[in-house]
Amino acid sequence: MSISHATRLRELNRHEEAVAMLLQHLAGEPDNPVAHMELALTRYLMEGQGKEALESIETAISLNPEVPEYFAIQSLILTRLDKDKLALAAAEKSIAMDSGFAFGWAAKGAAYGGLRKWPEGEEACREALRLEPDYEFALNQLAIFLRMQGKVANSAEEVSARLERDAEDPLAHANAGWACFQSGDRQQAEVHFQEALRLDPSLEYARRGLRETYKARSFIYRAYLKWAFFLQKYSDKQQFIIIIGIFVAFRISRGLLEKVDVRLAIILVVLYLFFAFGSYLANGIGSFVFLKDKAARLTLTKREKLEGIFVGGGFFLGLACVLLSFVLFQPLVFLGGGLILGAIPGGMFWNNRSKPGQIVFGLLMGVIYFCTMGLFAVVSITGKIGDLGGTCLSVALLSAFAATWLGMITALRKGKAK
Repeated sequence: MSISHATRLRELNRHEEAVAMLLQHLAGEPDNPVAHMELALTRYLMEGQGKEALESIETAISLNPEVPEYFAIQSLILTRLDKDKLALAAAEKSIAMDSGFAFGWAAKGAAYGGLRKWPEGEEACREALRLEPDYEFALNQLAIFLRMQGKVANSAEEVSARLERDAEDPLAHANAGWACFQSGDRQQAEVHFQEALRLDPSLEYARRGLRETYKARSFIYRAYLKWAFFLQKYSDKQQFIIIIGIFVAFRISRGLLEKVDVRLAIILVVLYLFFAFGSYLANGIGSFVFLKDKAARLTLTKREKLEGIFVGGGFFLGLACVLLSFVLFQPLVFLGGGLILGAIPGGMFWNNRSKPGQIVFGLLMGVIYFCTMGLFAVVSITGKIGDLGGTCLSVALLSAFAATWLGMITALRKGKAK
């Protein structure tokens, strides 16, 4: 009785009460795998309870390792914890036990999504839908995977069919919002995101989409989004080849522009940094746009506001300094370039859950700003870069590129999974 009551409480989003009831049940019946499974599902839906959810489902598996559903749930939890390869293995165990289990295939699709393998995720979801045509989880995931591959029209068709079947599905509205947003219809995207949040105020997927529509009021942010949507259609390997190609073109062009005017070369460097490392700048630029909007500003946390000021504000101020160097004071180009370089580790510092990451990227940001001021002072006083200025410039550039490499270390970006 207490398990079914706890399940009902979870369905009503009364998660704390459901957990308390399940723990009370397990105190008297600690070897009940169903209770542990229900506890895992409830904790999975709670903020910051991912680690506890994993422990609960692993206990259920240890008590009864013959249930494919348990491995599918384990897979979803591992995906939430960014342990995508382990999630894929768990989903495959579920499918190996029952190849006709739609939930297992949908979990496999979610794991592929975490690995950014969109075609494989699409294939897994289509298999889930072959087994269970009206499976909501698989339908909504399929729409996401189609959109991530740039198949916006196909995604819109899937979403439209989903909304026809259930116009009160918040996730379907959120998917519709993202499809509209990617196709450039920001106004209709806002309508869908707002409807999704009306139906489910806790749906972060829709909240993030609504905030993206606000951020997209910035021309620079829209340019970044177009670039991001272009890249996401390709695998990580293909993206790497594209970036290398841009780098080669950048090096050739920079050498030519330096012969004309060093400031033109620096502008090219700024553009290269934006397109190569735009993902580190995007949130800060978006938060900066939010600061100018009274309503949107209320959605920002304190750290997001600081990120907007130092990353977005620093980027735009740096860009302004680079442009002003052509008409006012030439050394401003170095000050501007340094502010833009500092925004790269700044984007990994201000909104970072990892304490070690905050220390590392905070130090790199400080080094870049310190070297920038040194370089600016040297050029302003002497009229040339010189040995000291050259050292400052080299250290600043190395620090920025070090930040991009260190940013690939998950432990420095996300901290411990909760």
